[in-house]
Amino acid sequence: MRFIFWFLFLIASPTLACDSQQLTKLKPYAIKSTIVENWITFEIRFPYETDQAKTDRVLSSLSVKVAKLFDIPLEMSISEKDSLYRSAYFTLDKKLVNSVLVVAGYNGSIDGGYYLCGNYKEVKLSELLAHGR
Repeated sequence: MRFIFWFLFLIASPTLACDSQQLTKLKPYAIKSTIVENWITFEIRFPYETDQAKTDRVLSSLSVKVAKLFDIPLEMSISEKDSLYRSAYFTLDKKLVNSVLVVAGYNGSIDGGYYLCGNYKEVKLSELLAHGR
């Protein structure tokens, strides 16, 4: 009997608490905004919502990081080109482009709440640039 209880508990816990969320069919991407000498400004865009059939989670944070060098939160705004995306800008030395990870946190909810699950998606900047429009 104990075995059945623990088995059901282990199966139900991730499902009820913090299952991993998939982004909508919209894909994140990045574009080069400006280039001045060795500095490049990028605009990154991430879908605001995850799959609405499963959850009400929305994009709550964006940051860029390079291992052992920096981890910087970005200020997001509604994308001027597409309201289904949130965009952020940042500038960095062109030598770091292949080392940058963009981290998107989908821990907010549509009604203003916040999930404590740590539902983050890490994507290399070079991959986002490849998906650029």
